[in-house]
Amino acid sequence: MRGSMASFVTRTANVAVAAATNIWDIIRDRDRNYQVRGYLDEDDIKDGNEYSSEDDEEAEIENDEDIAGAEMDYDSDADDPVESDGNDLSVMTKYLRAILRQLKAECNTKPPLLLDTHCWLRQYLEQNQFWIRKQSVKFICGKLGIDMDLEGYYRDVRVWLPDEQYGLWPTCPSCHANSSIGVHGYSHKTIARRVIGLKNHYFILSRRYICHDCEKCDTEPRPKYTFRAYNEESVKRLPRQKGIDFPAMLTHKLAIDKDLIDMMRPLFDGGIRPERFQRMIAELHHKEFHRLALLHECSDEGKVFRTELEKQMFSTYHDKLKYSGYVPNAKWFRRCYSKFMKTIRLLQNNEMKKRGMDIMKLDACYKPCKKLKRLNGQKIVNCIITAKNGCNEERTQFMAPTDAQDQYVAPLERMTQTLQELGQKQPRLAYVDNPCSSLWLLEVLPSLAKTQEKYDTLVADNGESNIGPGDNTSDAKYYYYYYYYYYTQC
Repeated sequence: MRGSMASFVTRTANVAVAAATNIWDIIRDRDRNYQVRGYLDEDDIKDGNEYSSEDDEEAEIENDEDIAGAEMDYDSDADDPVESDGNDLSVMTKYLRAILRQLKAECNTKPPLLLDTHCWLRQYLEQNQFWIRKQSVKFICGKLGIDMDLEGYYRDVRVWLPDEQYGLWPTCPSCHANSSIGVHGYSHKTIARRVIGLKNHYFILSRRYICHDCEKCDTEPRPKYTFRAYNEESVKRLPRQKGIDFPAMLTHKLAIDKDLIDMMRPLFDGGIRPERFQRMIAELHHKEFHRLALLHECSDEGKVFRTELEKQMFSTYHDKLKYSGYVPNAKWFRRCYSKFMKTIRLLQNNEMKKRGMDIMKLDACYKPCKKLKRLNGQKIVNCIITAKNGCNEERTQFMAPTDAQDQYVAPLERMTQTLQELGQKQPRLAYVDNPCSSLWLLEVLPSLAKTQEKYDTLVADNGESNIGPGDNTSDAKYYYYYYYYYYTQC
């Protein structure tokens, strides 16, 4: 009996394993990312003509390139292990590698590998603000000596070399200086960073630099002394504000175009959720894909003899080796928005401080806090307090853990102090939902107390019976009636 039961359990386990294996085989067939996630072997990427003596260190820190996280392979999630014949490389991978080889031959090489008359790529970059546009792919491929595929498969390439473009060495992200910076070398492992744009993506291509001062530093922990030119800390510390020309904001293994970032803030503030924004960007990317596909299908109209490229069908959107379309999920856009808002938080605070506040509109909103996470079942934040001026501009905003009065007092006192330091008027009137329970505002904001005293004097002189909302002879009388009725009679 026990033997038969054991055999039955074994057979059941084997069936379960076979079923699970079958499911994973189906998933792998549907999603080829399991096969295409790979890197070059260390023996394949090392070349004495391309790397300095710090090759081993570069290989170790390659995955810790930026403060925001590791770098991304030049072909996003589709990076096949490179074979000797190179037939399984994507269109953009071949294109970027050819550009990189030409850059190595022309830029900062000792001794120079090419004569000045053959440095055509450097001249092209100077004439086009160091952009290689996809519209010039036929000219670039001809100069590089590589076979050109369909024009719709290629993307724009931004070559980010501050020393070549501006004549300024990039700033070291560790010591924040550029007095001892040198070229460290090029890499075939991480050629460029993919940047998500409005209708398509493009690539930023750079190289690695070394800070000799940080290299000789013996402090613990030892500072990082090799970096890429598009390192976030290095870009924003470039002299003469040249970092403003950098077109993207880096994230973990990816980047987002600044034009797309500028769209996110007003749309998110207007109520667009990240999920809806992601679907909108994906729709624009797919529309651009279909536009290029239609242009290719109509390119041979009226021709008797078609070329081999014109006979080819345009690839699918997700083809990793050709078009390679890609749009991140909504969580990635949410992280991009949060990261960007952190960078401008100080500027926003200073801008809000410049706004006057003669009339204050105070309001508490409880709805957003219902969506926030809870700790042991209890809400961490109870409400969001917003104070606006007479022009309906936000002057201050803060979160209150409870409805207790002391949670409101400290932010309002700091706002009053800031108004005084900037020489602005203190709040003269205040609009609240429940004036009867807001008498404590007269103690926190002395300017409101002065206004109330003024109206109290008016009622003592004129009498309450002679003043009402319909009496338009004096604005002061109307405001007095409003304040007197709610603060004393309610």
